[in-house]
Amino acid sequence: MLDYRLYFLDDAGHIQGVVEFDGSDDADALAQAEGYADGRAMELWRRDRWIRRFPGGEHPADPSPIELPR
Repeated sequence: MLDYRLYFLDDAGHIQGVVEFDGSDDADALAQAEGYADGRAMELWRRDRWIRRFPGGEHPADPSPIELPR
């Protein structure tokens, strides 16, 4: 079962993509989430529990859709 979801948000706060992954605890999940940072706003959730919002910074040079791992 995948415990964590990282949602990528557009400027209006709408979900544009998601990555699901396992983490040993919230600190581990936060560290993993930071590895996905690309300038877009993100929100990290564990099941139905909100953990953190990462504010977006500069937009990535290529605003194409996120390449998600399979």
